[in-house]
This record gives sequence, structure tokens and C-alpha cells, in this order.
Amino acid sequence: MKRLIGVLAATALLLFAACDDSRLFDENKKIEGSKWNSNQPVEFEVEIADTNQAVNAYINLRNTADYQFSNIFLFLTTTFPNGKEAKDTLNCLLADKNGKWMGKGAGDLLDNRIMLKRNVYFNQKGKYKFRLEHAMRVDPLPNITDVGFRIEKSEGK
Repeated sequence: MKRLIGVLAATALLLFAACDDSRLFDENKKIEGSKWNSNQPVEFEVEIADTNQAVNAYINLRNTADYQFSNIFLFLTTTFPNGKEAKDTLNCLLADKNGKWMGKGAGDLLDNRIMLKRNVYFNQKGKYKFRLEHAMRVDPLPNITDVGFRIEKSEGK
């Protein structure tokens, strides 16, 4: 019976994810051994064809409840289709000031979708590359299990 319930729940989750019409790109990459080395960036390539569509961009992070910090600092390098790069330092909050995790999840895994940009437009068509590296003083950084990037359609003008 438990197996049947598990199969039904997984099927419902897949159907729900498949119905996400706003998603333009959504990819998550597993961190080996849940220990993220600062010299092992996570990279994503996104093909952009429509420069007239406003989008929201997110960073997806999955951590365990044993993660020892309330935030994570990240370096984000964006490479544009013309080869130019932009670099940002991000402070992503994972817990509130009382220590309550902000991510959603069951058990000790927490999924965080962190807003990076809201209602923005890509100004060039072509392939964009996004590289994420952690910028924490602990290296390797334990209890980070997955890192992802999401771009979805926005209703912004």
C-alpha cells in the first residue's frame, strides 16, 4: 500500500511539473557527496530566442537541515552571447533571524527558490552561460546537495 501511495505521489508531482507553462529553463545539478568545493563551479547554458519576453530568474538551492549557516554567499558569472561577462556577489538567505528554515521540504532536505531578478529582459539572442560558485569560508561547504537555475516568464511589462 505504501508503495502504491509513493507511486501516485510521484506521478502527481511529475504531472504538476509538466504543466508549468511559465518555465523557460529549469535545471538542477547534484553536488557530489553534498560537499561543494569552491573550485567546482556549477554551470548552466540557456538559449534565449525571445528578447521581448520579461522573465524572472531564480537560483535553486537544496540543503540539508544540518547546514550550519543561515545564508550562503555565491559568485554568479554571466557570460553573454557576445562573450562579455558580468560578475555578481549574492547573499542568499536560507533561514530567518530566528533560525527557521525558509526552504520547503520534507524530512531534512530543504528546497529554496531564491529570486535573482524580477521582470527583466535579455537584451541579446543566443546562448547565455551562468556559473555559480560558493563564496563561503568553509571549503568544501557541507550539506548543500543540489544547485540549480530557473528562468520563467514574467507578467511584467
